[in-house]
Amino acid sequence: MMDRAAALASSYFPLVDEDAIRRHADSWTEIGGYLEILAQVHETLLKQHSKNSIRPDKSLTQLHLRVFENLHRQILYCYGMAEHFIKMADIIELGKLETTAIALAIISGLDSEIATLMGAHSPEATPDLTDADQAMRRIATSVQQQIAELPMPGWTSAKQ
Repeated sequence: MMDRAAALASSYFPLVDEDAIRRHADSWTEIGGYLEILAQVHETLLKQHSKNSIRPDKSLTQLHLRVFENLHRQILYCYGMAEHFIKMADIIELGKLETTAIALAIISGLDSEIATLMGAHSPEATPDLTDADQAMRRIATSVQQQIAELPMPGWTSAKQ
């Protein structure tokens, strides 16, 4: 039963990949560096153009294009990572809702069992321990059956 509970938990609450977050942060740092280089190169090209230079420096123009290509690639990567994190948040939220629904179903089942147990005895009477023990066994069996009837994990997998 514990293995099944662990499988359900890992399915409903997928782990956030710390390496992906670190790569994402590094990419934003790299984008900042590219933007700084791009601004400096652009400023130099603008100065050359304002001095009425007929042709801007070819190597500087190529550097400008390479930096822009790298910047564009990094922005696309970060956009993809942002979409990934949004999907992860949706999956986690869906898992929370599903887990809440499961917990409410189990609690309502327990409430009826406890009401049955408490209703069998008047408040003045001392309850028989064998009755309480049997009721607790019924509750445990009921919970085990409810867990066994849960759908197999995997339908909210982050791989989708």
